[in-house]
Amino acid sequence: MMPGKTRIPDIAVETLIQAPLDTVWRALTNSILAAEWLGARPEQADTNGAPRAENSFQIIDVVPKTRVVYRWREADDDNISSRVTVDIASEGPVATRLRLVHQPPMRLVPRAANQNAGTRARAA
Repeated sequence: MMPGKTRIPDIAVETLIQAPLDTVWRALTNSILAAEWLGARPEQADTNGAPRAENSFQIIDVVPKTRVVYRWREADDDNISSRVTVDIASEGPVATRLRLVHQPPMRLVPRAANQNAGTRARAA
């Protein structure tokens, strides 16, 4: 079998949180609070080559009080990261709608050699 790339489907979750938008925003963008909520640690620029023993995240984009985008890395897998986008919207003074979309990375997966991979040279 030859390796090929495949796209794992996105995972999307939407929920209503009984907390004001400002509180939810702070929990998503404060690295200490986000680490608690995500069950991961904030990513550091230099790990001195040591493998990570836990999942990590890094905030890579924000739209204030609307969206935060994280780069997510699984423990012991420095070369592969995925993207987690969290959108929030106020649902009144004490509730916030949260939508989280996790976009897994492309992965190399085995593919059958005869899976329409194009023309091959033939022996005479």
